[in-house]
Amino acid sequence: MENRRIKILAIDDNNDNLISLRALIKDVFPDAETITTDSGKNGFALAVDTNPDVILLDIIMPDMDGFEVCRKLKADEKLADIPVVFVTALKDDHESRIRALEVGAEAFLAKPIIISELIAQIRAMVKIKDANTQKRYEKDRLNILVEQQTKALQEKQASTMRLLAELRDENEARKKSENALRESENRMRVIVEGTPYLFFYTQGTDARVTYISPSVEKITGHSVDEWLNQSHWFVTDNELNNLAKQRTQLHLQGIFTEGAINVEVEHADKYPILLEVFENPIVVNGVVMGLHGVAHDITERKQAEAALRQSNELLTKITDMVPGVVYQYRLYPDGRSCFPISSIGMNTIYEYSPEEVREDASPVFGRLHPDDYQNIADAILESARTLNFFHCEFRVILPRQGLRWRLSDARPERMSDGGTLWYGIISDITERKTAEEQLSKLTLAVQQSPASVIITDIDGNIEYVNPKTLDVTGYTLDELIGKNPRIFSSGELPEYEYKKLWEVISAGNEWRGEFHNKKKDNTLFWESASISPIKNEKGEVIHYLAVKEDITEKKRILHELIKAKENAESANNLKDAFIANISHEIRTPLNGILGMTSIIQESYAQNAEEEDQVFFTAIDRSSKRLINTVDKILNFSRLQVGEFPLNCEFTGVSSVLQAIVKEYTLFAAEKSILLQFIAATKKDTIFADAGALATAVGNVVDNAVKFTEAGSVEIVLYRNINDKLCIDIRDTGRGISEEYIAGLFEPYSQEVMGYSRPFEGLGLGLAIAKKLLNLNGASISVVSKKGIGTDFTICFDKELKKKNGSADSSIAGVKINRSKNRTDKKPAILVVEDDRVNVLFLKTILKKNYRVEVAGNGAGAFELFTKQQFDLILMDISLKDGMNGLELTKVIRNGSVNPDIPIIAVTGHALPEDHRKSLEAGCNDYLTKPFQAIQLLEKIQIFLAHDGNN
Repeated sequence: MENRRIKILAIDDNNDNLISLRALIKDVFPDAETITTDSGKNGFALAVDTNPDVILLDIIMPDMDGFEVCRKLKADEKLADIPVVFVTALKDDHESRIRALEVGAEAFLAKPIIISELIAQIRAMVKIKDANTQKRYEKDRLNILVEQQTKALQEKQASTMRLLAELRDENEARKKSENALRESENRMRVIVEGTPYLFFYTQGTDARVTYISPSVEKITGHSVDEWLNQSHWFVTDNELNNLAKQRTQLHLQGIFTEGAINVEVEHADKYPILLEVFENPIVVNGVVMGLHGVAHDITERKQAEAALRQSNELLTKITDMVPGVVYQYRLYPDGRSCFPISSIGMNTIYEYSPEEVREDASPVFGRLHPDDYQNIADAILESARTLNFFHCEFRVILPRQGLRWRLSDARPERMSDGGTLWYGIISDITERKTAEEQLSKLTLAVQQSPASVIITDIDGNIEYVNPKTLDVTGYTLDELIGKNPRIFSSGELPEYEYKKLWEVISAGNEWRGEFHNKKKDNTLFWESASISPIKNEKGEVIHYLAVKEDITEKKRILHELIKAKENAESANNLKDAFIANISHEIRTPLNGILGMTSIIQESYAQNAEEEDQVFFTAIDRSSKRLINTVDKILNFSRLQVGEFPLNCEFTGVSSVLQAIVKEYTLFAAEKSILLQFIAATKKDTIFADAGALATAVGNVVDNAVKFTEAGSVEIVLYRNINDKLCIDIRDTGRGISEEYIAGLFEPYSQEVMGYSRPFEGLGLGLAIAKKLLNLNGASISVVSKKGIGTDFTICFDKELKKKNGSADSSIAGVKINRSKNRTDKKPAILVVEDDRVNVLFLKTILKKNYRVEVAGNGAGAFELFTKQQFDLILMDISLKDGMNGLELTKVIRNGSVNPDIPIIAVTGHALPEDHRKSLEAGCNDYLTKPFQAIQLLEKIQIFLAHDGNN
């Protein structure tokens, strides 16, 4: 097909379709000659005149429809071999397909035409036309040639056999009488010399020719004299002649062999000829005297056989080149079936070789999809019954390829035994089916899409809108087709924005943005749009696609969310301020109460009765209970919103547990409970927030001591079998019921609630402990039995990595800048505090060992600092009237007057970020109110290294 100019005849009463077909054919087959006509009658006449390779035929035409044209074509012996492909818009009309195939069409294409399918069909049809033409020519020529050669061979064979019989008779007669022999020889010579066969005798074991009939000259071109006394018949050295030599040697040994010998001899004109030789030994008294035989020229017959073989090979190559499998399928009257002839495509179509199905077609039926098997069987039987064209699409399940689609088209004919023989082709249509399925899915997806989809031409005129577009805009399809999308414009988008949009998509790029559009009823709505070009195979823009989503409701919700977020942020800020103020306003007066109480207790301890100590103890416990309650509420509040910052460092867990035991020793002793710590491992360092860890474990220990009336509370630090660091807190207390354990770590939860609950507390301790442990990479579990005790287990499941820039607990390298000219012996401390009770407390505990100056606001403190020499500053963070404590600290650190002076933040702000902000501002240490006098004095001693009696 590719080496000659093909002719394609297109018959269609629609001139636009003819132009389209001509363009498609020209693009794929530039050298093809495309002949078109809009009339069935003219088309038939053109087919007679031009003998095209393929006819593309429409069905519906005014003067003569496609069926009548095809029927006339197939009825004409000269035109019947021209393949006919129906091309029609009746895509789903199965009756028309069947009728088309019944009138003789080779294939059927539905509009719109899939280019790849059209190309494949044209190529296949041209190959079929070539094959049909070649086959018709070769068949006619070979039939004549074979018939002639067969008749001649039969005549020669019969004559040869008669001559051989006569020769045998004559040989016997020669033994009786020489005269009879001479007469026989004369008679035989007359017969032999009058026949086209070549007769010969040889003498001796070297096979020298002693007689050869005159026909040898006609056959070989060499004279009789040239052959006499010659033994080298075989002038060519090849495999065929080598085999002939071996047979002759056997005959010279007196061994008879059956069958002819083929010998290649060089003609006098220097071309090879092929002789078929029947040769036997002449044996006298058991001795081989020579050979006798007959030969004839079979060159033409062999050439005819070779031509026939080449023709078959050519036909096989052609059919093998056809996509799919070209086949004969035979159905016998008894129900058996087979594929007598099939091309090599059988290996691909069914994954069986042609040989495997030549005698039995049942393996092929085993490949059919179970859902399609019965339909195919019924279609075969119906085609056999009616002799109508067989056309079927079906699925197969193959070992290597899996599920594939196949199309079979075949024409049946009735056999003499009552069976049916089909000539057909099976094609792989998987890609087409997949494309159809994908197209169907895409069509449904676009039709049912919750987004608006619009397709325009390159000028922006609407060619397609999906139902969602109609629902959103209120327009009908007829009102939008052919219009510009600006029909939706509200007029709010400036002209230059539309120009920019066109520049983007015209350049082949995607544009994304939002439109404030207008519906048919003038209602405004918001759309989020994506507009992109659609390109053909050459990269040329042929359409534009717009996918739009109605975001009016989203816009409204977003506006409400932004407003709600602003309100929430405002409320969150108020909450943070409230939490900070609560902490400050409770801790500051409590610091005064506890401080002054401790002073009163110390001052009047000698005069107070022993039973009066209970009052001081009650004040201390009540204050601590209040602080503990406030701390738990504030900590849980921050944990709930995820705003609890960690200050992680490498921490020895043993030291944390020892401090907790020390804190609760007095509480345990008052209840006569044994509280002890057991360190079963020295490998106790982790990277965690020590304060958070102390709070979490302390809450568990607090519960253990509180709920244990007798026995012990034991804290054990160890490594489990997985080398994880673990803490067990075991008590012999009242235990926890199974019903309550499930909600043990829920906030504000207590086993006994109501007015009669036996223990104080908010029910937050364990909830806070669990959250703080989780933040530090640890888990907590519990095992308990009512009336026996409880065992809490804390395991550090993973080690937290040290983060860059993690805050240190204090500022290293503190310098003490005392003036060399100072004459007083006591170190000077500047107290920056605006609460009078706390000022009185601080002055009372400090005046014995230090010189104390007090400032109630930031400005006054800075003025004192610049005028006097101080060794340390106790800085309250929250100050009235002007600068707060952090701002004042920054001013001091950035100034030139004693910028390295130690500053201890002493404040009622107890949140972790208050601690962090204090250190970041320049404070060297941090002390939260309320505190005991000894805590403050120890910190001061660290920074001043004073040897006085603190």
